[in-house]
Amino acid sequence: MRMGAYYFDQGRTSAMKDVRTRAADGLTHLLGPCHRTTLKARSGAAYAPLIEGDVKVARDAYVQIAHDQLLVSKGKPSLDYYNTLIFQGQAEYLMNDFSSAVTTLSTSSAGFLREKGGESNYYLSAHLWYSIVIAAQGKLDVAIQFMEAIRQKRHEQYGGLDGFANTVRIFLGDFYRRNGSREESIQHAEAGLDNRSQVKSFAHPAVIDTAVRLVIVYRHFGLASNATKLLDELLTRSDLGQHDKFVQRCQVNHLHALLLYEQGEVDKAISQLHDFLARLEPERTGRVTLCALLDLALMLRKRNAEGDDDLSHSLFDGLLVPFASAVQADEGGDHKPDSPRVLRLAEEALRIFRYQSGEKADALLKAEGMKWRRPRALWLPLGMPAADTTWMGPPGEVGKELA
Repeated sequence: MRMGAYYFDQGRTSAMKDVRTRAADGLTHLLGPCHRTTLKARSGAAYAPLIEGDVKVARDAYVQIAHDQLLVSKGKPSLDYYNTLIFQGQAEYLMNDFSSAVTTLSTSSAGFLREKGGESNYYLSAHLWYSIVIAAQGKLDVAIQFMEAIRQKRHEQYGGLDGFANTVRIFLGDFYRRNGSREESIQHAEAGLDNRSQVKSFAHPAVIDTAVRLVIVYRHFGLASNATKLLDELLTRSDLGQHDKFVQRCQVNHLHALLLYEQGEVDKAISQLHDFLARLEPERTGRVTLCALLDLALMLRKRNAEGDDDLSHSLFDGLLVPFASAVQADEGGDHKPDSPRVLRLAEEALRIFRYQSGEKADALLKAEGMKWRRPRALWLPLGMPAADTTWMGPPGEVGKELA
């Protein structure tokens, strides 16, 4: 289990998955599934699918682990139980199930507050994730207030180089950006990257995620030269070709195209982003690629060259199925091109999902007799923590994000 933690710290998620899975399986065989040590190992193993994007698998595992922990403790919640709820809440958040995540993380926070107090790392960890979820619900002012309090408590206990406090700063950089607070956003985002790059290589996923967040901040506040310089560094130093850096690779290509477009290199921006997205297999479609498709469609329509309008609509082919369809997320089979009505509906629903809410997008689709072909494609990536390219201004409209 300690080796798994070492691999995670090194950013070697595949090795982490292998070690933690073998530990959980071995302990289950030797001690049984509900031994306290086995439960800890099972919790560690469940983190692998969480970070790899198999979020439902992780969520279901944490629900079962929490159930087993209560069973072992005869209904009296333990610290391990409340800690499992943090991971369960993370999974629910990544699946866009914000209401369930708030309930789960509230239970965890309240339990830790009662058992360990408001200064404990247990409570602060749970409260951190609770704050992240309510920010996703649009309660940015409250989330910022909570996050600043968490950062201050950690700073008082551990000083300015505390990794936990730095993670809080990274989130704050994004929250202040979405709140329109230029100075605070840039200050936290830059400090977050500076801290991480002092202790990890630039190719480490934790550094890449933080650098991508800073690029988004720079672009938002009109600092195109800063954004371009940092993006160039990501392209040359981050080894983005690795399999487990797919999300970051998509985000960097997306941001690179946006910056090119906003610097007047319209044709180059469209060509590069279209070529990148067109080469991806359909099963690689995810939230980061869908956001890039929305921006590519806008670029095409603004350029308005011959064929651009038709191409912009065709980008959204294959995203929807009839509401009564039994088609599952990853089923193959033949797919007939969608009608113009379905293409336009898919884009509209995706835009509503991005800038308003998943509930409103689902309501629109249901009213039209349709649903998402692969709901998991809309899930958030976890990362360390991953940047989220959802809440970014459209091409040529930096600084216009919707909170």
